[in-house]
Amino acid sequence: MKEFTKKARKFIFNNQANIIIGLISIVGIIIGSFVIGFFKSLLLIAIIDVLIFVLPEVLMIGLGIAFFIYIAASAPKFDPNELYHKESTILYDTDNGVMTKLGTEKRENITYEDLPEVLIDAIIATEDSRFFQHNGFDLPRFMKASILQVLGKNAGGASTLTMQVVKNHYTSTTSTGIKGIIRKFTDIYMSIFQVEKKYTKEEIMEFYVNSNN
Repeated sequence: MKEFTKKARKFIFNNQANIIIGLISIVGIIIGSFVIGFFKSLLLIAIIDVLIFVLPEVLMIGLGIAFFIYIAASAPKFDPNELYHKESTILYDTDNGVMTKLGTEKRENITYEDLPEVLIDAIIATEDSRFFQHNGFDLPRFMKASILQVLGKNAGGASTLTMQVVKNHYTSTTSTGIKGIIRKFTDIYMSIFQVEKKYTKEEIMEFYVNSNN
């Protein structure tokens, strides 16, 4: 009996709000039965309870879906050519020697094979430790960074290498206010559904290195 009483008290303590709403609903049905009839009062209370218990969850889901649709619709058009910096036009002489390089961006893109293993390891260790495991978005890292930011602590970057590639080539560096939030989720969307779907991790690493050299 003592064990049952203990469990009952614990249940009541953990569900105070629901119990209070339930009791109010019962009283409302009883009173309503005398005023507008049992079935009408039952229907009215049921509607009110649905609004209290269900509507917030439905509203949140609806807002989430609407936000995702907005992000997908407003994201920059994905042009694969934007991932490649324009290399210089190289002019050679008759002896196959380099005469000059033309173009506003005088750089040469490097391939994954050109990168020293120690450099790849260093980039992954400092920028994105789960680069080869995630799909363009590292949820645990993102949640940790968000929580630390709310607490006013130095959270470090929450962007994966893929997200940084998207930021460098398609979106912007805006990081504050509503524009910063939209930009961040645009980076996530394009990283998962555009870049990671079309390119290997090695190619994404090439994009990252070439956009930062």
